[in-house]
Amino acid sequence: MGRGPHDDLADVDLRGAADRVRDGDGLRPDAQVTHRGEPCPNRDHLFQLAGRASPGPSAVSDTLQPAVANVPLLLGASPAYVIDGRYDVLSHNPPVFELFPGLAATGDPPNLARWMFLAPEGRRTVVDWEVEARGLLARLRSIAAKHEGDPRFESLVDELREGCPEVRRWWRHYDVEPRHGGRKRPRGPDGEIIDYAYAVFHVAERPEQTLVVYATSGDAGV
Repeated sequence: MGRGPHDDLADVDLRGAADRVRDGDGLRPDAQVTHRGEPCPNRDHLFQLAGRASPGPSAVSDTLQPAVANVPLLLGASPAYVIDGRYDVLSHNPPVFELFPGLAATGDPPNLARWMFLAPEGRRTVVDWEVEARGLLARLRSIAAKHEGDPRFESLVDELREGCPEVRRWWRHYDVEPRHGGRKRPRGPDGEIIDYAYAVFHVAERPEQTLVVYATSGDAGV
């Protein structure tokens, strides 16, 4: 599959945009203190000094910086959300639930993989469902392989395999699908097909966290 028109935007450091939003919590050690991109060996000690329990590996990878969590809210009417490697929606703005009807019912937090494979709204909304679903599953499979033994990934995969025959067939194909920008065609509530461009941004120092922003052809610059 070729690169999308917005691929040159991927891997942008979001901290510049997020600097416009402050959480007001003061100084504290972040849940993922890094040294040259690797976990800091003294991270547990830093949490101890701050009077906080050090989170486990899964909690560390899922921690969303408050400033980054606020970025979707800055984007107004453009659907935007931040997901992690499991496709849990860690942050979103209100238009996301219009773009993905039924997403709110997929869990707390909502989960896009469940929506795609298990929710009837997923199949009704996504015009190119098989293409989109296979791509999502390939990306999930690739990330899950990096978290072998993690019960959070294992339970999600088991749930998808049990509830969706396509997942059972496709899981063993070892497809690889990088996450990148491009175009999607969801079907609106009135049946009208809407053409969206979308861009993907990987959160600095947390590459499994991804900001996805959608814009319709009527928006400026699309």
